[in-house]
Amino acid sequence: MRTAKITVEGNTYALENRWIKRVIRVDAHGVITTNVQYLGEELLKNIHHEFQMAVNRVLLTGYSERLLRIVDGNEEQHTCDLTFLDAEVSVPDEDFQRLELRFAYGEHRLTLRYEIAEALPAMRKRLLFTAGDEEAMLENVIFDDTPIAPGEVSECNCYVGMNPQPVSGCFTRSGDTDFLRIHTPVRKKGFYLGNTAPGLLRYFLVYPDWDNLMVGYNASSAPFCRHLAPGETFVSAESLTSFYSGTAEDGLDDWRALVRSRLPRLESSDTVMYSSWIPLYKSISEQTIRDLAERAASMGFTAFVIDDGWFLPESDWSIDAEKFPRGLEPVAAHIHSLGLKFGLWFNIGTDYGMKSERERFAALQADGTPKRLGWDYHKSPTVQCFASGHCDRMVAKLDELATRYGVDYFKMDFSSICSPYGILPYGCHATDHAGHHGFADSFAGMYDGFRRLRETLKERHPHLMLDFSFESFGFEEPSIGALACSELNHLSNLNALNPARHTVSGIRGDFYRRAVLLPPERLMHGLPVLAGEGAGEAFLTSLCGAPLVSGDLRKLEPAAMQRLRAFVTAYRKLTSHDPLTGFAVVMNRQDADAFRRYSEDGRELWCVFNRTNELLRLESAKRLLNVETNAEEIVVPPHECAMFTTL
Repeated sequence: MRTAKITVEGNTYALENRWIKRVIRVDAHGVITTNVQYLGEELLKNIHHEFQMAVNRVLLTGYSERLLRIVDGNEEQHTCDLTFLDAEVSVPDEDFQRLELRFAYGEHRLTLRYEIAEALPAMRKRLLFTAGDEEAMLENVIFDDTPIAPGEVSECNCYVGMNPQPVSGCFTRSGDTDFLRIHTPVRKKGFYLGNTAPGLLRYFLVYPDWDNLMVGYNASSAPFCRHLAPGETFVSAESLTSFYSGTAEDGLDDWRALVRSRLPRLESSDTVMYSSWIPLYKSISEQTIRDLAERAASMGFTAFVIDDGWFLPESDWSIDAEKFPRGLEPVAAHIHSLGLKFGLWFNIGTDYGMKSERERFAALQADGTPKRLGWDYHKSPTVQCFASGHCDRMVAKLDELATRYGVDYFKMDFSSICSPYGILPYGCHATDHAGHHGFADSFAGMYDGFRRLRETLKERHPHLMLDFSFESFGFEEPSIGALACSELNHLSNLNALNPARHTVSGIRGDFYRRAVLLPPERLMHGLPVLAGEGAGEAFLTSLCGAPLVSGDLRKLEPAAMQRLRAFVTAYRKLTSHDPLTGFAVVMNRQDADAFRRYSEDGRELWCVFNRTNELLRLESAKRLLNVETNAEEIVVPPHECAMFTTL
């Protein structure tokens, strides 16, 4: 039974489901939202111009209005030059209903697309712009500006990204976060507001005094610009809005479901992945990989990734014959024969591994010199612009590798657009690259290159899993934009190999902050090392998300391998058909912590870590089974960890 509906009465359009209602009006002054309700309460604080963009350096807004600019006391007149054409209501999929309002702007065409969820208190919105007979340049694009608040604005606390502390009520964010939460503790209501623009292009402005709640593209540090050829259509990123009552935790399942609605299909729900990177680094060989793969398979792992070290530098990625004298074919075949998916690391952001054409598609600095990824300009790799022919080169190379070796998963690495380490100037100043005109449109061009690489490879290899790692995307914090490019997303190299630097419990703490806010089944946080007595804790830590682990498996004792096999078997049984999409921190004390993963159909997984000198007992609303002892009680001995699943 459908619960959402879109009704049309004259020039008024209403989108509603059992929780929310949004009313939009088209009149001689343009297009505006006149009402936004959640559980019958009006949230809209003032009508506003709904969106804005500069088309060929002329500002286009959605509604004609006169404003007093508080910042300088001057009046500002916005004139809407849109001509309404028509509207269309459709059902693009079983989860959302869609309203499209279409306008003419001179010879160009603009569409406002609103979508309301069937089973969530959630909405999505984006713009589509089609150039007419002449080219069009788009800048300063804000695809949603609807000033709403649960209750009085002065009652609200604003939270930015994964920061648990509220910020000032007036703020902007450029390129450093992709969602906000606005909450009123007085009324116990709030909403999450997301921006699906990738990486540096994300932008928010929250200024209640100006009646602005803007979601759009960066216009400063990494300015958005897009040149459209005649007839070409630009589809903007989206704003995502998810409402809730109660505490922030009460809205997390719906928020994650809304984010998930824009992510690629997950190819496998029970993936358990091993990476050769830590502690071997590049010290790998055919025999080493065969031995490690056999160990991984014996413990029930599903995927094996050969990280860096398989090709020679400055060789156009030729196989290192000293390490792999027979090439990668027999290695890949052996991994597949063990029932494992074969993953391969590849550098997409710099000239590392190249021999020829190293500067042909280099990203350029303002002075025309190639950008380098590192401190030493003469020795650091040259950064390659992904809005150039380099994108085609990477498509061809990855396609060749996938075809030749039957690659099932690519971990794509190294920064091209920006660096998580702060050692890469933004953008590309070249003017002769195919995917951008100059600096201003290089950011959009490079992210478009990521998307083009993904779409082309998925068309040729539908079951290939692609992962733009934190280094290639340029951020160690996960984001909606990065997840939209990756079935699974590698977030960091934290591994706890040296407990004096990082502990496994510290890695879990980072995961606790992140996995509650984004779909946990997509996040691979670090490379916890399976080693010694801590192997069990390291593996259970990886279950905060999509499990990815490292370590020299050849050094594990039989008892440790048996324990890990029990954990892997239980996890895979629980996720054999569908992933565990829910995540909650059950306990987070200095001396003990626990988390639970769960699904809508009642499946649950609990991992409990006891650092005290006493037995630790926890209560659950469901009957849970210790996967090692078969005991139906959540009891963990001193200085131990344990895994529990539903019966």
